[in-house]
Amino acid sequence: MRFLSKALGTGLLALLCVAAAWGQGATGATGTITGTVTDASGGAVAGAAVTAINTDTGIRNKTTSGGSGLYVFADVPPGMYSVTVEAPGFAKTVLTPQRLLVLGVLHMDVRLEVGKVNESVTVESTASQVNTDDAQLGRSLTTIPDLPILSSNAGRDALDLVELQPGVAMTRADSPSEVVGPFTVNGQRSQANNYILDGADANDLAINVPSGPDIISPDAIGEFRVVTGAMNPEYGRNSGAQIELTIKSGTNSFHGQATEIFRNKVLNANNFFSNEAGVANPPYNLNDFDANVGGPVIKNRTFFFASYLGFRRVFGETSSGTVFSDVERAAILANGVPAAKAIVGITPLPSPGFTDVNFSAPTDRFSRDQGLFKVDHRFSDRNYLSLSMFTETSTENTPFSFSGPTVPGFGELDLNTDYNVAMHDTHTFSPTVVNEALFSFHRNYTPGVVPQNHDSPASLGFTGIIPDDPAAAGPPDIFINTLNVGNTYEGPQTRADNTWQYADSLSWIKGRHTVKFGGEFRAYEQNQLFDFINNGYMFFSGGATQSGLVPALPGLPTSDPNFDAVNDFANGYILGLYDQSNSNKQGYRDKFFSAFAQDSFKMARTFTLIFGLRWDYGVPWTEIHNEVDAFRAGQQSTVFPTAPVGLAFPGDSGISRSTYNADYHNFAPRLGMAWDPTGTGKLSIRSGFGVFYNVPEAELTLQFLGTLPYGAQVAIPGASNMAMPYQTAVGVAPFTTNPFPFKTGTPGQPYNFAQYAPVNVTVMDPHFATPYAYQYDFQVQYQLARDWLVDAAYVGTMGRKLETRRDMNYAVLEPGATTANEPLRDVYN
Repeated sequence: MRFLSKALGTGLLALLCVAAAWGQGATGATGTITGTVTDASGGAVAGAAVTAINTDTGIRNKTTSGGSGLYVFADVPPGMYSVTVEAPGFAKTVLTPQRLLVLGVLHMDVRLEVGKVNESVTVESTASQVNTDDAQLGRSLTTIPDLPILSSNAGRDALDLVELQPGVAMTRADSPSEVVGPFTVNGQRSQANNYILDGADANDLAINVPSGPDIISPDAIGEFRVVTGAMNPEYGRNSGAQIELTIKSGTNSFHGQATEIFRNKVLNANNFFSNEAGVANPPYNLNDFDANVGGPVIKNRTFFFASYLGFRRVFGETSSGTVFSDVERAAILANGVPAAKAIVGITPLPSPGFTDVNFSAPTDRFSRDQGLFKVDHRFSDRNYLSLSMFTETSTENTPFSFSGPTVPGFGELDLNTDYNVAMHDTHTFSPTVVNEALFSFHRNYTPGVVPQNHDSPASLGFTGIIPDDPAAAGPPDIFINTLNVGNTYEGPQTRADNTWQYADSLSWIKGRHTVKFGGEFRAYEQNQLFDFINNGYMFFSGGATQSGLVPALPGLPTSDPNFDAVNDFANGYILGLYDQSNSNKQGYRDKFFSAFAQDSFKMARTFTLIFGLRWDYGVPWTEIHNEVDAFRAGQQSTVFPTAPVGLAFPGDSGISRSTYNADYHNFAPRLGMAWDPTGTGKLSIRSGFGVFYNVPEAELTLQFLGTLPYGAQVAIPGASNMAMPYQTAVGVAPFTTNPFPFKTGTPGQPYNFAQYAPVNVTVMDPHFATPYAYQYDFQVQYQLARDWLVDAAYVGTMGRKLETRRDMNYAVLEPGATTANEPLRDVYN
């Protein structure tokens, strides 16, 4: 009892102090085995010795049945389990093995027969598919390698199987730059799901999408579980679904496999663009291969599992784009300004038979290498340790940038590296007290959107354009009516993110109560480089030609449908827009705390009530150098005294480092019930209600990239010489000095904000609160036959305080306003 009191005290302290924290799944890689021990007449048998044996590893868990005959094994690793029951005056009874699923409840009732102690009865058991023990909705899949997961251009993604679940809808982005999760659940946002790999955090917290579960080899997955509703208080962080993937473990027998998926172009149909590009059938070769092996290191004690995945894909990416016609090309090369001639020189020719269209099928190459290793060790029947390590690197050379031109010559390079380490320790203090601790580390390193054309602006004749990041120098992004050439304006983009997680939970079985409480702590680091419009953006409208500001280029016929815009370009006169920004380097930090307490109360043999409370807290986001801003109407900054009135910064009166208030009120009550009205395990009626909070993603901080005086996006309506846009600016006063390379402001020192007017800012609401949703459901399940289950459910959700963006200073339409005098809006979206 002294040991029990010490364990309970430690767990309670963790809950109250929120120092050791539980959140998204410290016990997410385990399940529960429960049932009732009765005699032949149906009476409860108390004090029976119950043993659950993992038939693959030989690991044993022991307990005794309570006064109502109830027994419970909490926090048990998933696998095949046989249950053995012994009691004085009864024959020993052995139930044949059944599978315990991750996050699941394996219900195995035992009926004892009168007999001698040394007699043994083996009962052919079949666990019911009906859930009679908790209110959670969702399904588990255990035969992942046997399911038809298509190897697409990026490989196999086990998350495609989520679509088999009710209430799940797959999503797609409306634009290439839009970030969305792969699916939505019960009407919640696609970025409101929580991903867990072997019990540990596996989220890209910057945008809240999966990082690891979407790339891990399906042949290495032991189980895939999705909880879509009425989650117990131990699960939180998001209002969508809990998606848990577990890595296979070794057993007392050696097992291994090797597979190869190969696809090529032999049976591919050709398409119009390929024909026009002169390619009879573009290259397409896909090799998706992997191998794994697992087995014992020490029988019944230490086990290992190892996996390797390789992926190679080469294919011709067909596309078309507008280019200079032969007539336009000749005229510009003969009489255009030097920079225009240089741009024509790096632009591909029209395809044969076409005036100004280029059809192409350049090669896109993508490769992945993935390694995984897991070891499980049983120190004793009371202590079990599991360690899993996962990593993958990928490289893709794409001929076209997602926001760049659709003609070859301006591709990008995308790299990605994932690391995931998770260590679990499960300690059984007594048959009724089990503690599980988790430590994990996750890293995601993504240097991407790296332009592959390295012709610097100066080498092309743009002597007045100085890239803020010299390492990413390349051609400016140029739009001439429908013609687009140059590197993308959205790169490079690099993130190096680290997530540290520690979680602990304690389960205490007391009579008909299974009490569980614990907490989680998570620290997140996001280090980011974002080169936005590093080499300049030019939009030629043709206005200079229409206004008579430039002469007609000799040899360029006025009948050319693109005459005005091409003529502006050939003369180097921008009358549309010139735009450039700085190289943004920022580092964001956050910490997350969670705590919960819950009770699964077996009110009767056929009725279970689950209730509890959860608390989630995310520290407001901060930037390591305080390079953020805020808006407070009428307030004059003291950090930057020359700033426009209303623009404020951390250090000003009332402005915190995050610029918005902390939200400590994220208490989430949960209530659920499960009823077996017939007592046979074939019918269940379940219902639940809960409040679910969504952790704000780091994407919210993107608004601070390029904010004055730490960054600037300089836009001018025109320049009479595109090679030196700032010195020859039209429509605004010419710059006295080139604003790039950009020089950041120093707090307390004067700064020329007027040079960048008008100052556009996007800020956080100082009263920003954590988004949350109410969720409620009702479900009926009935098992028609051994392999037939029918269920019907209703799920309702109501979102509150959801993230959105609104315009605080929108335009006011005055009399006489028309589309003709409408200001030029953002041309990048």
